[in-house]
Amino acid sequence: MPATRKPVRYAHSEGHTDICYGQEGRYLITCGTDGDVRVWEGLEDDDPKTISVGDKIHAVAAKNNRLLTGTDSNTVQAHMLSDGAPDGILARFTAPVSHLVYSESGKLLAAGASDFNIRVLEVEDEESTTQYLLHGHQAPVLSVAVDPQDKYLASSSCDGTVAIWNITEKNQVKSWNLLPKCSDVSVAKTLCRLSWQPKTGKYLAVPVEKEVQVFAKDTWEKVFTLTDDSIEQPISLVAWSPNGVLLAGACVDGTILVWDVASKNCVERVKHDKSLTICGLVWNPVNGTEIAYTDVQGQLGLVENVAPESSNRQQKSEAADDPMAAMFDGDDDDDFLLSAGDHDDGSHSNAPGDVDDDDSMPVPTQRKRIKANIFDDDDASMGADSLSMKPASDLLDDVDSISGLPTRAAPQPVYQGPKPTPLQPAFQPGSTPVSLAHRFMVWNTVGVVKCYNSEEENSIDIEFHDTSVHHSMHVTNHLNHTLAALSDQAALLACESTDDSPSKLVCLHFSSWDNSKEWSTAMTDGEDIQVLAIGQGWVAVATDKRLVRVWTVAGIQKDVISVPGPVVSMAAYGTQLFVVYHMGTGIPGDQLLGAQLLEVSGRRRRKVLEGQLPISTKSTLTWIGFSAEGTPVTYDSCGVVRMMNRGLGHSWTPVANTRTHCKGKSDNYWLVGVNENPQQLRCIPCKGSTFPPVLPRPAVTVLPFQLPLCELNTDKSQLEESFVRSRLFSGHFQFLTAQGWEVDDLARADVQREQDDTLMKLFALACKADRECRAAELCELMDVNRLNFAIKYASRVKRIALAEFLNDLARRKVEEEAGEQQEQEEEEEEDFRGYLDSQKNHIETEWSQPSTPSVLRSSGTSQRSSRQQQVQEEEEDEEMEMEDREEEEEETDSADVKRRSGPILTKNTKSSYPKTALSLTQERKNPFKVSSQPKTPTEAPRGSSVFDKMKKTSPGSRAKSKTALSPRGDLKTASKTSATSKKQSTQSTLLMAAKKPRKQEPENQPKTSSEDQEENKKVVKGFDLWFEQERATLQEENSEESDAGLFQLAIRGWRKLDKQEQKDWNEKAKQMSETTSQDADLKKRKRESESEETSQGDDESLKGDKTLEDSSSQAKKKKPLSTSVNSKLSAFAFNKD
Repeated sequence: MPATRKPVRYAHSEGHTDICYGQEGRYLITCGTDGDVRVWEGLEDDDPKTISVGDKIHAVAAKNNRLLTGTDSNTVQAHMLSDGAPDGILARFTAPVSHLVYSESGKLLAAGASDFNIRVLEVEDEESTTQYLLHGHQAPVLSVAVDPQDKYLASSSCDGTVAIWNITEKNQVKSWNLLPKCSDVSVAKTLCRLSWQPKTGKYLAVPVEKEVQVFAKDTWEKVFTLTDDSIEQPISLVAWSPNGVLLAGACVDGTILVWDVASKNCVERVKHDKSLTICGLVWNPVNGTEIAYTDVQGQLGLVENVAPESSNRQQKSEAADDPMAAMFDGDDDDDFLLSAGDHDDGSHSNAPGDVDDDDSMPVPTQRKRIKANIFDDDDASMGADSLSMKPASDLLDDVDSISGLPTRAAPQPVYQGPKPTPLQPAFQPGSTPVSLAHRFMVWNTVGVVKCYNSEEENSIDIEFHDTSVHHSMHVTNHLNHTLAALSDQAALLACESTDDSPSKLVCLHFSSWDNSKEWSTAMTDGEDIQVLAIGQGWVAVATDKRLVRVWTVAGIQKDVISVPGPVVSMAAYGTQLFVVYHMGTGIPGDQLLGAQLLEVSGRRRRKVLEGQLPISTKSTLTWIGFSAEGTPVTYDSCGVVRMMNRGLGHSWTPVANTRTHCKGKSDNYWLVGVNENPQQLRCIPCKGSTFPPVLPRPAVTVLPFQLPLCELNTDKSQLEESFVRSRLFSGHFQFLTAQGWEVDDLARADVQREQDDTLMKLFALACKADRECRAAELCELMDVNRLNFAIKYASRVKRIALAEFLNDLARRKVEEEAGEQQEQEEEEEEDFRGYLDSQKNHIETEWSQPSTPSVLRSSGTSQRSSRQQQVQEEEEDEEMEMEDREEEEEETDSADVKRRSGPILTKNTKSSYPKTALSLTQERKNPFKVSSQPKTPTEAPRGSSVFDKMKKTSPGSRAKSKTALSPRGDLKTASKTSATSKKQSTQSTLLMAAKKPRKQEPENQPKTSSEDQEENKKVVKGFDLWFEQERATLQEENSEESDAGLFQLAIRGWRKLDKQEQKDWNEKAKQMSETTSQDADLKKRKRESESEETSQGDDESLKGDKTLEDSSSQAKKKKPLSTSVNSKLSAFAFNKD
């Protein structure tokens, strides 16, 4: 039966790859130029154990639980095979190690390097330091092989020679010029891997061109040559089978040949499917019919069922050569025991209480032990005759005494339940393992921090993606820093504690405006830093004491936060700090992680989230961070990316799975950054490893997001996935707006348009599929504008019932939106009226006196400059000028004014706050103020025109004036339609006072009425108290905003408060209002008493005013007013200060 070649699979990155078996053929061990050693339980193992060594590995060897590697750092390093823990450096060279091999006994280790030297180490005792240096080659060493008797060593070199060395005497015994010369291993035509025949070491096989030359030990004469007609390229490697019967060779073109040494015939030929050069070849030490190999592309292959007839023939020949095995093996043994049992009357059986149960032992083991004890007994006179004289039952009863086996102990109870899952250690996001000599300390959206740790130097390089932030930096790593974090403000470095020094934090504050660019601090005794993070103006470290320490970026200690469990990782963005920790021991194989999201800076320092962090089953957390828009993101070892959904109670949603983009089962993606708009997942592809190498610099690729919805191969599911993903990723707009950041309105509009288009496509699919109920549900998600398009589409496709349903839905939506808009306007109007009241309370006029409680007069209100009052006066002048011009238009065409003012007065339009503020303050304008416009020749004198119009005023004009001054009206509209009415309203008030002196007071009534209204309006609200307290902060953060703009920001901030906080502020305001109202009642009663005393004198003056009005209208000429009225009106008109 011919040999079977299994398909190759990816093992390492492209380059030289070596292979060996470990622990008696239980594991396959490979190494490559990616710096990793992988331990495979078989070719089908999809999750091999990876041991990161850190440099390019050229050779690997394993014995028992010890793994040795020859690296590009000129060292032979040792690791534990069970857990991959480093176990020291065994040998050092001055050039990279090229080959490494154990002796068959495991006592010696031979290593050859490119510095022309060979070192042989005694490794039977791990504490032994005995080394043999063999020097004599004139070029780099290609391969080495140790004699099974540990006496000789064979080596090949780039100088073209194959040499034999006496290990103990350290001299060269024999040398042949067999190979082509070259300057380095990398350019050698063949690797010329030598091989000794197992057990005896009788022959040495040397690959030379297209044949294998076999030399005899001791005589060093060429005994025979193995070749085949199918060989087209030179043979590079040879390896003996474990039984020494077969010899395998691998050619440069990927051909594997197997010869039967006894017959000198080629019994197997296997060709690589891609004809790649094979650089590693090894036999399974237990299964002599299996060959494993690796190629220069980093692929692993396996050949099974290799010449089984030859292996069986060798086993039989060995059995025939051993007379003792022939005596006790086969059927004769059974006959011997059965015949011996005939001498006994009864069959042998152990009593139930016997401790020893020899029948449970395998039969071959029993026979060997009996055989060995019979012929190795101290009684030399005992022979075959004496054996035949003793019954077999007696022999079996005396097995324990013959073999000297210890008695079997009573079985102990063993725990068979699930074992606890080891806790995941802490890690720095964006970093590679600390064990690597060249590694990434951090890679994020700002830049990259790399560490180079070698014998020559130990340094750190800091590079920025955007060089305008800062230039690259080179830092000498004196303190052996192992952690780093980077932002556009600073770089953090941290080192572990030692016996002499504590763990230390160093901050390179390159954004500082002074000359001090660096500060450092040491941790407390016994406290080690595990994770670093940098926010906007602050830095944080997590320690093994379950503490998170916070500093300002300039070095002021700010907070110390206790974490519920051991910290796993940590990330920062702006004011947010994201901490992941262990909540406890999870179910077998799973990690039980918790997360905290804190706001550690800014005005509101609070805990946003605390709860369990979801990750995939049987996985670990590999990366945490924030998107470029400030949303927390996690990434686990199963390739699942999860993002926080702020719109659903800070839950977590899987948004991508990088495994779906991997070509091989061992491939991975190393996450470096996330963007929500545009939707980008920036990763580094890692072929066959979990992290990228430092050199050459890896390239970043962009992966798409995709939510794990069902049936994604259908159009409907694809559109649903697009809509849900777009809605999830658009949540950052609201978050950024709430945080005070500027948001691109065009980008938000594009996202909304994309969602609307997706809904329309889903609506069309539902209509085509005759799913009208589904279509109606989709329309619930649309706005009114898109709903109109849906109605038109339903009518076009003859879905009349659906169109009618959508029409009713649109009507309901319009009504709901109108109601919401009205409620919002009323709320804004109410808040703004409170704001205006607070403004009036700080301006003293003769119309009202300030009665605002002192608690409302904050520093922000007291600092209102005279510039604001000047602006108000200028606005009043402009309004009066506009009123004068419109007054003339009204006199010439009163009908047109009525026609135009009718619908405008009833229009319910929403206006901006500055316009509303102006319209509300128009009631306090001075109607007698002289206009700045030049008088025309036809215009009457200002004083006479005012009094001429007094008798034309009707009581209804006052109502019209109040209607025009609705706070919801527009400034221009209100001024055009009610300019004349305002003057008539003010003047009619005076005339009404003259006609009805008992009901209205001539002088004090306007002032008293205004004061009453002001006091009635001075109801202190919770919003007023909160706004006055936050005014200074808002003005500081928004220095360029006007008062109206600040008020808009205040309204938004008030609405974001919790219900309980609003309730507390309202209760405070209610208590304050009650106190204010009591004071107002006292003032009102005092004014009423004073008004009664002066009412009699005012009646006479009002009668004089009426007589003056009648005489002026009949004679049509100016007459002087009474002294009392004239003085009062003059004071009213011109005493505005």
